[in-house]
Amino acid sequence: PLSMSLVRSGNDRKSIRLRQGFLFVQYTVTIVLVVLALFFHRHLNLLLNTPPGFRMENVIQANLIYESTDYASYTDESIQARKQRIAQIDEALSKCPDISCWTADVYSILDFDYTAEFQNVKGETVSLNQNFATPEFFTLFNLKLVEGRLPVEEDGYVVNRAAMQALGYTSLEGATVLDLRMKEAAPDFPARPIVGVIEDYYSGHISKGIRPMLFMVFPTMQGDVYHIACQPGRIPQVIDYLRKLEKEVYGTENFQYSLLKDDVQKLYKSDRQVATIYSAFAFIAIVISCLGLFGISLFDIRQRYREIAIRKVNGAMLKDLYVLLLRRYVGMLLLAAVVAVPLAWLAIHYYTADLVVKAPVTVGLFLTAFLIVAVISVATLLWQVHKASRINPSEVMKSE
Repeated sequence: PLSMSLVRSGNDRKSIRLRQGFLFVQYTVTIVLVVLALFFHRHLNLLLNTPPGFRMENVIQANLIYESTDYASYTDESIQARKQRIAQIDEALSKCPDISCWTADVYSILDFDYTAEFQNVKGETVSLNQNFATPEFFTLFNLKLVEGRLPVEEDGYVVNRAAMQALGYTSLEGATVLDLRMKEAAPDFPARPIVGVIEDYYSGHISKGIRPMLFMVFPTMQGDVYHIACQPGRIPQVIDYLRKLEKEVYGTENFQYSLLKDDVQKLYKSDRQVATIYSAFAFIAIVISCLGLFGISLFDIRQRYREIAIRKVNGAMLKDLYVLLLRRYVGMLLLAAVVAVPLAWLAIHYYTADLVVKAPVTVGLFLTAFLIVAVISVATLLWQVHKASRINPSEVMKSE
C-alpha cells in the first residue's frame, strides 16, 4: 500500500508538472496575442486619427466622362462632339451654386503613384512622385503654399517640402529640375525652375509616409475623374445635380461617385481586419488559459488540503494561505511574461519593418497586456483559493 501510494503521488506530481507546462505555454501565447491586439488597435487609431494633410470633408470624387478610349475610332466630327459634351459638363459644374470648387483629373488624389527620375542643379538623380494638376487642385484640397507661387496662366513645376529636401534645395532661388524622361526623348530639353513649394501631405496609406512629390501644373486639364468640393451640408444636392447632368449629357443612369472621406477610410480596411483578428485570437487565448488554469488549480489545490489544514492548526493566517496558494501561479505568469515580451516585440518589429509611420512600442504596451492577463487569471483563482483557505482542519483530518 505504501509503495502504491508513492507511485500514485509521483504520478500526480508528474501530471501537475505536465499541466503546468501547458499552462505556461498558454500564458505565453496569451500575453503575446494580447500585446499584438493592443498594438494593432493603437496602430489603427494612429492611422485613423492622423490628419492626411489635405481636405477630406465635403469632397466628392466622381466619374463624369463616359467617352470612348479608342482614339483611332474618332473622326473630326466625333472629336468636336466629344469636346462639346465635356465643355457642357465643365460649364454646368461652374454654374452650380452648391459647388465651391472643382477640377478634372485622370486619377484620384489617393491613386496616383508614378515615380520618375529628375536631376537637380548639381546633376544628381532623384526619384520623385510625379503628378499633374491644375491651380484649382491645390485650392480644392487646401494644400498650403509655403514658398513661391502657383502657376496660373502658364505651365510650371510645384514640389512639396519632401521633394525640396530630396533635391537638396533649401530655397527656390536657383532651384531647377530636369525631367530625364523628356531629356531622353529630346536631348536639348532644358531644366525648368521650381516656382512653388507646398506643405507635405500623405498621398495614400499613412504608414507609407510622406513621398517627395513634383507637380506639373497646367492652367486646365481633362480627365474622367472630377474632384468636386461642395458647400457645407450640400452634398446630397450636388449628387442629385450630377446625376441629372450625366443623364442629360450621356443619357446614362450609371453615375459613379464616392466621398473622399470614405475613400480615405477604405485605405485602412485591412488594418481594421488585422486588429479585429488579433483581438479575437487574444480573447480565445484568454478563455482557454482561464479554463486550463481553472482545471489545474482545482486539482492542485484539492491535493494540498491536508497541507493547508496542518498550516491552519499551526496558526497560519488567512493572508499566509493566500500567498501560499497563489505563489506558484504568479511565478508561472511572471516567467511566461519574461518569455512573451521579446516574442511579441519581434513579431511587431518584423510585421512593421517596412512601415514608415507606425505606432510606438512602449513599456506601457507590455505592462497593460500583462495586467490584463494577470487580473483575469487571479480572478479565476480567487474563488478556489478562498474556498481552500477556509476549510475546517478537523474535517480534512477525518477524511484522510
